[in-house]
Amino acid sequence: MNNDNTQSDKQNNQRQSNFSFIDDELKQIREFAQKAELRGRLDSRYACFQARLTAETALKWIFKVNSELSLPYNTMLSSLINDTGFQKIAPIQVKRSLTIIQKYGNLAAHSEHAISAQDSVLVVKQLHSVLFWLHRTYFDVDLQSEFNDKLVPDAGDIARTSRNKILELEQKHEDEEKKLREALEAEKADKEAYQAKLAAQEAEIAQLKAQIATKKAEAETVPDTHDYSEAETRKLLIDVLLREAGWHKGSPNLKEEYELDGVDRNRNYTGTGFADYVLFDDNGLPLAVIEAKKTSKDAQLGKYQALDYANALTKKFNQRPLIFYTNGYEIFIWDDHFYPERKIQGFYKKDELQLAIERRKSRKSILNPTINRKTVERPYQHLAIRAVTEHFETKNQRRALLVMATGSGKTRLTIALVEVLQKANWAKRVLFLCDRDSLVKQAKGAFTKFLPNCPAADLRDAKSDNLSRVCLSTYHTMMNLINEFKDGERLFSPGHFDLLIIDEAHRSIYQKFGAIFDYFDSYLVGLTATPRDEVDKNTYQMFNLTRETGPVFGYDLAEAIEQGYLLNYYKAAVSTKLSREGLTYSQLSDEDKEEYDKHFVDEVTGERPEKVGKEAINKWLFNTPTVDNFLKDLMEKGIKIDGGDKLGK
Repeated sequence: MNNDNTQSDKQNNQRQSNFSFIDDELKQIREFAQKAELRGRLDSRYACFQARLTAETALKWIFKVNSELSLPYNTMLSSLINDTGFQKIAPIQVKRSLTIIQKYGNLAAHSEHAISAQDSVLVVKQLHSVLFWLHRTYFDVDLQSEFNDKLVPDAGDIARTSRNKILELEQKHEDEEKKLREALEAEKADKEAYQAKLAAQEAEIAQLKAQIATKKAEAETVPDTHDYSEAETRKLLIDVLLREAGWHKGSPNLKEEYELDGVDRNRNYTGTGFADYVLFDDNGLPLAVIEAKKTSKDAQLGKYQALDYANALTKKFNQRPLIFYTNGYEIFIWDDHFYPERKIQGFYKKDELQLAIERRKSRKSILNPTINRKTVERPYQHLAIRAVTEHFETKNQRRALLVMATGSGKTRLTIALVEVLQKANWAKRVLFLCDRDSLVKQAKGAFTKFLPNCPAADLRDAKSDNLSRVCLSTYHTMMNLINEFKDGERLFSPGHFDLLIIDEAHRSIYQKFGAIFDYFDSYLVGLTATPRDEVDKNTYQMFNLTRETGPVFGYDLAEAIEQGYLLNYYKAAVSTKLSREGLTYSQLSDEDKEEYDKHFVDEVTGERPEKVGKEAINKWLFNTPTVDNFLKDLMEKGIKIDGGDKLGK
């Protein structure tokens, strides 16, 4: 049976639905939502996929009509949710619901494990919350609509959709999105036509935007009393995040509401407490404790309660777990042996937690590292490595920016730094990111040469080993890979890499690919040849630095020239005999004389000049169409840097 067009779907609008409140202007969104609702209990995988598609369509509409928002280049649901502008306008309970929808949509397409009917109905309920908020904000501030799970059918003529079919539908959707982006880029090439079309579109929606702005302003003055199912959805989101990291409900490694004695905060009463979640290794020792607070509250409120549970677990098992606390949307990790708490986008896998605990005993000091002189022999390279290791250990920082002139050996420097950190057990797996394929190939060759005992994997190759000690990738490839799943688990969890190295770290890279750096909970080392005074303040902020503090280490062109490691550049003026002297007819070959006649014989008098001067030659060679075509070729085919924003030198 074709799940895209069943008879039941055609009758969808004739039955009672949780989504009947949606305005006719959003008819497509309403129909998409009702299709997810119809399958909520009967076809869980399809229902979750359809809910994700509906949410994505709804957010695109919001981006279109809300003058505060600008649609990002990547219009998939995860990018829309994490857009800076949307993050500011959406309440936390809506962002939480959207995240649940997105993650269960991913599970539908990428996990062999079944999704229960109970969970898929809850996903449809999250969709109801999102669309209720949309409609209340942009259409009807007085809207009342509570979700009724009895309106989700438990019987009907609907076949279950296979995972392969979901993958086909997902690929079809991605292909359509790609075609739309390509069509838009093609339109932009014709600037005049594109500007005219843009003006027409703006005129069409200007009135709608004004109406929407009025409704939105009205909605902001009236308290939202809708029941967003706080506890239920918080647990749903935490459960799916745990599943992505390989922690499955009901397994012996995951305990919920785990009873503990000797909890400090309860010492005046029974002394007993219940940790929301405890993660165990295969020997029954605690690896992590998770404390969950209400989404409407700051996640930090759970910090000291989680600390009490960690203390109680330490007393009981003689092993201190890592601490996680969350409000179901924001998650914090706290290994109080090494660092203060920090925000993280998911949970560690079992082997990553085990390594983190083992490092408490095995991690060595890197303050006076032994640096491989076969890899780097120049004094400033050694100074740079020591500056980073001091920044990491003495200053307890996790991000470092190095500003070094082109040709100063940044790649070899980072290879030597990787060797130092791996030998001291500060880093096991390393990710090296570049903005071009050629640089990935070049960097892999360097790692293979200078770290031959540490195999490097090129993640652009689908057959590469993602567990290699060194992985290399372009930013574009990694953006796709962080959303890849295998058997329902993320291929790369936030704790997969211990060190990220960014080649050519600058603002445009963060604007396009900042999600990578925010996703991985790792040390971060950025390299750039941009002079330190020209480094953008946002780039410094990305590394927790300021323009006043400057980079962790800097080595500019003037220093390199003065110390004899680089040569100064000079300008070379190149000219040709033709551009200097022009053309003389009598000195040309017969073939060239024919070409000369085509361009320089006067069309009216038929006179042929014996000589054409250099000014006329240059005017003929460098006319506007010629220059335009030359620049077009250069922009389209030239090698790009800065994430594709600039031409290479």
